[in-house]
Amino acid sequence: MRPHVAPDQPENPADSTTPAEPSLPEQLEEAVESEAAATVSGHADPTSRSERAELASGGSLWIPFAVPTGTTPLEFTAQVSLLAGDPEARVQVSSERRHLGTVSPADGEIRLALSGEDVFDGTVNLVFSLPWDTGRVCWVASETAQREQGTRIAITDASLDYAGEAAPPETVDTFLSPWVERVDVVTGGDPELLGAGLSAVAAAAHRLGNGSSVSLDAPAAEEVSPVEQRVIAFEAGNGPTATRIDADDRGVPRLIVSGAPEELATAAAALGSAGLPLASAAQTEGLASAAATHPDDALSLTLDELGTASVSLRGYGVTDSFISVPQDAFGGPVDGYTLHLTGAVSTIESVTIASAEVLWNDVLVDTLPVDAAEPRIDREIEIPASSVEASNGLVVRLTAVAAGGECIDESLLPQVRLDLDTRASTVTAHRGQAARPGFDRFPQTLGGALTVATGSDSPSTAEVQAAGSVVAALQRVSSRQLAITVDSAQQLIDSSRPGLLVGATAEQANALRTPLRLDHFRTFAPSGSTELTVAVDQPYAALMALESGDRDLLVVGGWAPEGSAPDDLIASVTGDLDGTDWYSLSGVLRFQAEGDDEPELLDINAVVPQQEYRDDYTWLAWAAAGALVLLLVIVAIAAASRRRRLVATRQVEAEAASAASTTQVGAAEEGSAGTRSAAAVDPDAVAAAPTGDSAVGADAAVDPGADEAERRTDGS
Repeated sequence: MRPHVAPDQPENPADSTTPAEPSLPEQLEEAVESEAAATVSGHADPTSRSERAELASGGSLWIPFAVPTGTTPLEFTAQVSLLAGDPEARVQVSSERRHLGTVSPADGEIRLALSGEDVFDGTVNLVFSLPWDTGRVCWVASETAQREQGTRIAITDASLDYAGEAAPPETVDTFLSPWVERVDVVTGGDPELLGAGLSAVAAAAHRLGNGSSVSLDAPAAEEVSPVEQRVIAFEAGNGPTATRIDADDRGVPRLIVSGAPEELATAAAALGSAGLPLASAAQTEGLASAAATHPDDALSLTLDELGTASVSLRGYGVTDSFISVPQDAFGGPVDGYTLHLTGAVSTIESVTIASAEVLWNDVLVDTLPVDAAEPRIDREIEIPASSVEASNGLVVRLTAVAAGGECIDESLLPQVRLDLDTRASTVTAHRGQAARPGFDRFPQTLGGALTVATGSDSPSTAEVQAAGSVVAALQRVSSRQLAITVDSAQQLIDSSRPGLLVGATAEQANALRTPLRLDHFRTFAPSGSTELTVAVDQPYAALMALESGDRDLLVVGGWAPEGSAPDDLIASVTGDLDGTDWYSLSGVLRFQAEGDDEPELLDINAVVPQQEYRDDYTWLAWAAAGALVLLLVIVAIAAASRRRRLVATRQVEAEAASAASTTQVGAAEEGSAGTRSAAAVDPDAVAAAPTGDSAVGADAAVDPGADEAERRTDGS
């Protein structure tokens, strides 16, 4: 809670009077006497506020405390300290109906008696006012024109004590009262009720704000407080949704919501609706809430729509006004803003030196005219992507000092005032992505809707608790109630929607290319150093924020030698998110290994992405496979060539053998024919004609082996 700052002091502090006040013992005695008839059994525990509130000269702040029905406030306590200026400055403290007292930073502690008179509409609104420093308005004449700093104080550890017995809630609309500090949502581990349970977590966190703890299927609290604790239980059944209120076995008020599982999620979402006062009974039927529609082109909001109803700065010294500008209020990621500020300033005379500054996330972005010649303010200021954060702060600061070198009584100086028209001054967002991938992109990347999936159809209790813790943490930094839907892991992987995957398997993590493999291999590449790859057998768990395609995801998973990560590690990296400011997370990975005292945050340059990790080593596999294929091809070609040579050789030898066999047969036949011819020739005729030709033919006929030798010599 940031206290509301809006100076409302009288124009001249000298005209203000402080009512006479009784001493602190007298106040306490009166309070005890007035509450003597109150029942103190079941006395409500003190309600505390851990936020630090700061107050400057001329300013006021409000600290509200909700008072449980049936109780009466007894005492307010807090610590007060001096940040700068006068340690004897007097701080006026009032409720909406009376003045309570005056305290000083020198006191160190605030103790103020309260009564039922200080309760208005169920709340004690304490107003702290620090008057302007009279007689200390100075300007040190120098080249840098330094001025004396005004008084600034801090109020911490604020607490309100009560008397009486708190009445239990009797209707659905009063079940989640402002003083509730813990809500346990119970589904009994039924996977069909996961959507209802997560929707109830988002509704309760949205309704109660940062001052409460909301969990899903978590162990019951060791300390029981029926005033500050609530239980919301879901029962699957048939028919329309029905509600009833009773108390559990510890006496803690319990809201039971029953009906068809597909109807229970909308009933759970209705618990955070602004229209819940319509449910003014304990037993209701048909409770449901449709998701609000926020058109994507509604990118311009007034300061009033952003929650700042008034910006009015006045007085000497330094006064300022803070306007919260959450990025997700514009329905999605933003990469720049245009500020349009309109208002007016009072006439500044020569005896006064004044200036007005505009700061965005503590960086000066412009100065506003504080000049008698220009009483109207009409200024446009551009905010670049480099200055855009998930949660932004706009500060308008007025500084006024007396001209000259002497300290002047402020009552002798003219009034200085600057007002902005909060219904005409606007902040216009430019759609885009200014944050790098990681936790910094949440919650604005969700656009008001969150899809949740679990790695298996039957998630473990630790995984269900982890989902509830992440949803509660995201809801606390969201300006609107998140619309929760539950899908299967594969549906989430295949979709283009942002979401949360809890209990992811190694295959699912690989499909999403998560920054860290859910395996025993880990690859780290710290910025500016060499890459490290190591295989370990130590279990670990991680919460990862990553960009997958055109959407952003949160993934919870881990690894152990025997399978999934141990439940205690899953609980460690997610279980404390409910009490952690989401904006304190940075980088892409919240990691814890077995034996580590607490989770570590790793930046985006400290982990090699999963796909990059695989690419670093798969090229070796591809090279080996290619070499093997090439070797096989070479072997096949060599074998084929050898076979062809062997076949050719065998064919030549076969042909040669066939030719030799044919020649031998022919020679045998020819010799047989010659013998027969010789036997038929007349010897007298041969002897009578001994010519040369006849002699040759006779020689051939006589020697057939010579003829065969001649044919072989010719190669026939």
